[in-house]
Amino acid sequence: MERRTRKAKKTIEDVTYVNDKINPEVIQSKYLIYSFFAIIFMIIYSYYTLYESVSKPEFTDSKVLGQPHTNIKYAVIIDAGSTGSRVLAFRFKEDESGNLSLDKQYFKQVTPGLSSFKDPQQGAESIIPLLEGAKTFVEEEYWRKTPIELKATAGLRLLNEDKANEIIKSVQLLIDSCEFDKTSNSVSIMNGKDEGRFSWFTLNFLKGKLYNMTDTVAAIDLGGGSIQISYISHDVHEQEFITEFKLLNNNVRLYCQSYLGLGLMSARKDVLNLSKQINVYDNKHFINSPCVPETAIDLPFTFDEIDYLVSGKGNTHNYEQCKKIVEQFFDGITYKKPKDLDNQEIVAFSYIYDIALKAKLVGDEDLTINSFYKAAKSECINKTPQKFECLDLIYVSVLLEKVLGLPLDKKFKVLKTINDNEISWALGAAFSIIETST
Repeated sequence: MERRTRKAKKTIEDVTYVNDKINPEVIQSKYLIYSFFAIIFMIIYSYYTLYESVSKPEFTDSKVLGQPHTNIKYAVIIDAGSTGSRVLAFRFKEDESGNLSLDKQYFKQVTPGLSSFKDPQQGAESIIPLLEGAKTFVEEEYWRKTPIELKATAGLRLLNEDKANEIIKSVQLLIDSCEFDKTSNSVSIMNGKDEGRFSWFTLNFLKGKLYNMTDTVAAIDLGGGSIQISYISHDVHEQEFITEFKLLNNNVRLYCQSYLGLGLMSARKDVLNLSKQINVYDNKHFINSPCVPETAIDLPFTFDEIDYLVSGKGNTHNYEQCKKIVEQFFDGITYKKPKDLDNQEIVAFSYIYDIALKAKLVGDEDLTINSFYKAAKSECINKTPQKFECLDLIYVSVLLEKVLGLPLDKKFKVLKTINDNEISWALGAAFSIIETST
């Protein structure tokens, strides 16, 4: 029995062995099945590994290695305007060819503007919250590599040179102590031509127009102390307001004119001062004007360190009288109308957008000067106190017609942002300092 048991066992083992040899198709089938599953496993594993590497944020590895990616760049621009200072910080992605694309941006604003401070040190200290805000946006590992510039605009251009320089020196000392990449020229007063050039760049960059220079749009940027007009000029005889530069392998011939003193707040001050009823008491100017609602009493307005308290003139608050004062203001100044602007596609922004928004003119439709005149007539019979809308609407209407020479029915767009990005000269300045710092 024992022999048979062992023999039977051997026989079973031999049968298994013999079957494998005698039937090769069985083992081949098994190998095919094993190979099939192995291939499936490799495909799944490879896909999973690839998916993981793609889905991770591109800065994750840099944090692990402690070294920033070379294709991420930041720039910090502080726009020191006449009515306030604002920081715009930008994050860019750079491709293998060195082309930059805007990834995201940060914005923060403080008031009043630097030109409003009698003490230069206090003016400089007003910038501190902007620096702190920028540091929350720029990753710490990039601070030392991130260029920063503060550019003052019309507010400081309108000040006397000595006072403006004192403010600039105080702010430069503050910037020198910050963690960003700065130079001895990081703080400056920007000229109007550069402001217009940067505004034009920002507008056309955000609209995707820079790769086809025959399809760019004109920029009208109304600030508090000045207005900038910029567009590509095809008038070979025009030289006075032309700036030429190379952009994306294209030679750009840009018409750019800045009208200092024709910004909304600066002009509002001058128009109000044309009133015949002005009393000065305790360094405050008390004015009666037909350009504010008749029910307005001591409507406050401050510009260039002077406080104005404006009241309505009883029943004299009307459109015609206010328009006459605004036209009187323009009659008293010398200016040159831009050539060929009415043949351009135009986008207006900054204060023109704000005024249009308050007048409920902003929408899908293009606007005209007639749109603003019509809104002004409606607003100037409004009895609601504490408003300057009547004056501001008339001012913009006359400015576009008389100074810029646009026809009353010329269509143009008013915008604040494009694809959620602010239309500001700061973006153009950011590109410029990145280009010069690399």
